[in-house]
Amino acid sequence: MRISVIPCPRRSRVPGTRRAIRLVRAARIVGLFLLFGAGCHGGATPGVTYIASAIVKGTDGKIEQQEESVVQVTSALVEDGQEVVHQGNKFQLVVRKTSYGKASFEITFPDNSVHKIVIKAGEKKDILPNGKIVGVQIEVQDCH
Repeated sequence: MRISVIPCPRRSRVPGTRRAIRLVRAARIVGLFLLFGAGCHGGATPGVTYIASAIVKGTDGKIEQQEESVVQVTSALVEDGQEVVHQGNKFQLVVRKTSYGKASFEITFPDNSVHKIVIKAGEKKDILPNGKIVGVQIEVQDCH
């Protein structure tokens, strides 16, 4: 049995081929830097930073925030819970989802009714069940 060796062609004589190969290699390197560098944000901590407090609907229909029940939460992750208490009423807030710029919450009220809400960063929402005078206000400050 005889093995024949096929000689390799030297270099391509097509003009611009070497340059194109160099450009492709450079683009791959730049792409890797962008891919790995995009996920590294120095100061951003994961999760959602928010302020929650009890609110009361007055007889005139205006909603007032109850200062004694204000709770500030920093970098809460999914499934992290926080309790807001006002005059024996306990509201359970659970972070259900976070993404860049918004967060989803599940709020359990004292009567065990559950409300789900999505709040964008920088927004403040009042959650007051129908017919109730006590509810919750959530202000999302930052979300990653």
